[in-house]
Amino acid sequence: MFSLPQGSGKKTIDENILESISLPTLTNEWDSDRHPDVVAAATAILRRRISRLADLLRAGEVVVQLHHGAVQPSDEVVIAAISSLRPDSMSWSNVPDYMVPQDFHMMAQSCSAAATLHFFHSMNWVRDVRGASHIDIALMRQAALDDDNLAAAAAAEVMTMHMIKLLQVASATVDEELEELGADDLLLTGPVVDNPRNIMDTLLQQNAYQYGAAGSGQL
Repeated sequence: MFSLPQGSGKKTIDENILESISLPTLTNEWDSDRHPDVVAAATAILRRRISRLADLLRAGEVVVQLHHGAVQPSDEVVIAAISSLRPDSMSWSNVPDYMVPQDFHMMAQSCSAAATLHFFHSMNWVRDVRGASHIDIALMRQAALDDDNLAAAAAAEVMTMHMIKLLQVASATVDEELEELGADDLLLTGPVVDNPRNIMDTLLQQNAYQYGAAGSGQL
């Protein structure tokens, strides 16, 4: 999410075209001095992409076929239809969040050809990996406070300091990553203005995501 400088205008609360372009691609386009602002640079990138896709469609090198069906482990007909297409790749969005890992992996394997590459993401894995969210620390702190004794109060104070330190380290990490990507004051306000919980979770999840991936297995 962009932290826009003052005077940049209203931010949309919905999705926007900038979400579909990587930051290095966007900054490189803008640095070319052909565009007055970041939106114009993004528009130029997307126009080129659309033109290229249109050329491929006209040449018959890309064909679009639309099929509608509910893909679920129990629907052997839909799964067989997908498998018969021998897909090179499949994009599942966050479908794995809605079923147990074993069922999802079995379904995905049944849809696959020999070398099908699958893409998906999970939004709920942080609930299953302790330490992947600031909420875990907050709950431990609250439990210590509820014990109502000196030892518990000391433990709660330690956890409070830990969260402050975590926020500081996470903020510095985000700033470094943005600098490496080429973001500057023209594109982003630094340090990034965001909910402190989001910044803390960014660092926690960078260090914990492999445990979530391990828990869901591999295709």
